Amino acid sequence: MNPKLVVGPDIERKYSFNSNLAVGYTINNKEYLRMNLNNHPVGAYGITFDKECHYIYRCIQTTKGFFIRKEVWKNILNQFDNKSKDDNFISDYKRGLKFFYENKINKILHREKEKDIGKLSLKNPSKVTGFIKLNVN
Repeated sequence: MNPKLVVGPDIERKYSFNSNLAVGYTINNKEYLRMNLNNHPVGAYGITFDKECHYIYRCIQTTKGFFIRKEVWKNILNQFDNKSKDDNFISDYKRGLKFFYENKINKILHREKEKDIGKLSLKNPSKVTGFIKLNVN
């Protein structure tokens, strides 16, 4: 069994604990799961910074956790961000979350996707969707 975890821009943020997740992307409607995450919240970056999720998250094993709606999460962040001018907990949290996502997830998966697109385009250049072939004469 390979359940699909759906996280949309306005939907929810999933906090999981005791979890093992595979993260990847699709090329030509085929999934490529290139990274494993252990005990990491899914959707945290997206709803904190109003970004869409561009990756697929799959549960590798039974996962336990909870969900929180984006609206509620934003209210919590704003409430504590406004009250804690001296204590930069929320600012530090956002900075750490952004660093982790951009450097440990997005950068690595983007590089892996470029490699996979390159390999596929060498095999059959006309069949790769999302890849522009330029003819230079």
